[in-house]
Amino acid sequence: MIVAMVVLGGIGHLPGVILGAVLLSALPEVLRWVSGVMDLQALTGGRLDASILRQLLIALAMIIIMLLRPRGLWPTREHGKALQPAAK
Repeated sequence: MIVAMVVLGGIGHLPGVILGAVLLSALPEVLRWVSGVMDLQALTGGRLDASILRQLLIALAMIIIMLLRPRGLWPTREHGKALQPAAK
């Protein structure tokens, strides 16, 4: 879970890691509310509950982040590397 928080937020950037931790810590609470409103057990015949859905959503979030934003949601800035013009 800690590795997922770090990767989701952005490796090497403390505010990004905090963002990832907040998002993944809030996920179970949101799922608890959704499962109470939607009654996931009744809809899926007892096959899907909030804990399984949480694991699936974390895995899906990791895959999407790795494909779309491999450096995380809030990555570190490159200090001077991208700002310097190429030498001719």
